[in-house]
Amino acid sequence: MVAACAVFACAANAAAMNWGGESLNAANDPDKLGDSDYDGYARAGTLYTLVWLGSDYSGSTTATTYNKDTRLTDLGGTVKATYTLTADDAENGAWNAPTPYSDTADNINGYWQVIMYDPNTPDVFSSLVGQMSGATETQQGNFAEVIAAAGGIGASMGGTVTGGGDIPEPTSGLLLLVGGAMLALRRKR
Repeated sequence: MVAACAVFACAANAAAMNWGGESLNAANDPDKLGDSDYDGYARAGTLYTLVWLGSDYSGSTTATTYNKDTRLTDLGGTVKATYTLTADDAENGAWNAPTPYSDTADNINGYWQVIMYDPNTPDVFSSLVGQMSGATETQQGNFAEVIAAAGGIGASMGGTVTGGGDIPEPTSGLLLLVGGAMLALRRKR
């Protein structure tokens, strides 16, 4: 009973923030991908990452490097939520995270970065830094408005993408060697 009351009290004191926007990708060229429906738009599977930079962030607002492993740019911060673009979102050209991000108002009102990475254009990314203000325990913040006011994410793609190195597959020779060793062990018995 005490635990249920504690959970309810925490939920009652939580603020929330909506985030989302147009699913743009200026680097999506139909000549390369063979699908003119997505010219300039992100495709299904695009990853959006919501990053908390802090309530008193005063660094750069332009990211130059994105790391696929950490899902962060060179601006740092803490990943708070992610959203993967669905096929319906891609068809509609816009998305909204189905569940608003929730935390205390002190951890919502501040500086945020939204990062967009589309695996269809694996060498570039887009990001946007903006300030959220006005969220309270009773009033939801709307970072989607901040994104829209800035012209959206993905309208200009660039930077350098790092991380996510490919895992080499075993060669045929190695597989034959392992198989031969297993056969030798079995025949030994």
